[in-house]
Amino acid sequence: MEGDEGTAKLIEEPAFEPLRIYLESGRSDLKRFQLSQRIADLFDQYLLFRPEMMFQWEQGKARHWQAVLWRELVKGHEHEHRAALAKELSRRREGIDSRSGIPRRISVFGISALPRFHVQVFAFLSQVAR
Repeated sequence: MEGDEGTAKLIEEPAFEPLRIYLESGRSDLKRFQLSQRIADLFDQYLLFRPEMMFQWEQGKARHWQAVLWRELVKGHEHEHRAALAKELSRRREGIDSRSGIPRRISVFGISALPRFHVQVFAFLSQVAR
């Protein structure tokens, strides 16, 4: 991946000091994997529950390590993550109709709760599929 070298150098930046200290206390591949898994899950939750914050990060409005890392990870792919795709879907609302290949019926079952993000996408799809 082309961003790997840039991402690896981030750990040396001052904003990443807490992560650097954590990783230096026993550098193991498992520790790195677990940390990367936690960060990925956190970013996924932010995309679902705080998409506007992620858009602000992409515009450079924060300097903490999470924002810096996010910008590096999505560099060149800012329009491909779920929050950006949902925003684009909403923006294109007028040009999408039932002939656009969207199924007439979508079934969701076994779900006790949905994030607002998914409710909004399903609400949009319900309007289009009429």
